[in-house]
Amino acid sequence: MKKILLALSLVALTSAAFSEGLDLSAGGSVGYTFNSQSYKLVNGITTNESTATSNLLSVGAFFDLTYAEVGLGIQTQLGKSKLKSKLTYDGYSQLNKDDSSDFDSQLLNLTFKALGKYPFAFDKITVFPLAGLEYGFNLGTKDKDTLNDKQKSDLNDLFIDLGAGVDYALTDKLYIRGEGLFGLNLTAKPDAFTVDSAFGYKVDVAVSVGYKF
Repeated sequence: MKKILLALSLVALTSAAFSEGLDLSAGGSVGYTFNSQSYKLVNGITTNESTATSNLLSVGAFFDLTYAEVGLGIQTQLGKSKLKSKLTYDGYSQLNKDDSSDFDSQLLNLTFKALGKYPFAFDKITVFPLAGLEYGFNLGTKDKDTLNDKQKSDLNDLFIDLGAGVDYALTDKLYIRGEGLFGLNLTAKPDAFTVDSAFGYKVDVAVSVGYKF
């Protein structure tokens, strides 16, 4: 399913690239991502809920086709991931407060995004909504060699992204871009272990410098 969605995105963007009247540009970016993943497991009258969060720094490159943006980047983890868990028994919490802990997952991801956009130009400023898909492929994590195939597959994620961006023209060719995206994880439910429900999301902010050809 992941490969089918990515292939469809690539076909759409490739078609757009050969359309007439498009301004082409490219550039580099640096960004920050907050990632959250939650699970819920119900076993009789016992409910176990857990949420893992992490902070990521990204650097990458993008190509802009006026009505589409394609990006490729590398993400590395900032600090340790945080895990919060709560155990309830027949509706009553077994803990006075949420149990919290830190763990060093040392994530390293390769990301690819394909976004549609519609620009509105106002003199030197251009604003645009964004929507599309992003795939994160895990290149490494702590003790990855000890993981089985399902556990390794769970480290890869597919997101549907929604957000907006703004360009400010420094010259006729050079511009600065700011973007914000909210991503809903379409592959939040794991294959390596059983849960009743799962929910994952991310928030991205990025600053880029682009050059028009």
